[in-house]
Amino acid sequence: LASDLALAKISSRDAKDQKAWGVVSTDETHYQILAGTVANNTVTQTRTLDEGITFADQFSVWFEIGSGGVLNDYLIKLGAMNGQKVGLSVSKNGVVQSQSL
Repeated sequence: LASDLALAKISSRDAKDQKAWGVVSTDETHYQILAGTVANNTVTQTRTLDEGITFADQFSVWFEIGSGGVLNDYLIKLGAMNGQKVGLSVSKNGVVQSQSL
């Protein structure tokens, strides 16, 4: 997930295909990499989290075309069956970092 968020940021920053790029959860264990806009997009890839890992909440992160930044800071929370909780933060400048929760 972290590498896909970074890839979406780079694709938006570089205006790949002249589109913005985003990563959006579709349920507790799946997410999609999208190109376009929030309202009008194309799914480029669908991914599944490793077995036993789930999203705590739904999320939608869109990176701005040309800058790779986002409008707000985001924290994507993930949980494992063993009780471990991890977060992926996306700062306004588009930097993706993992952190323990």
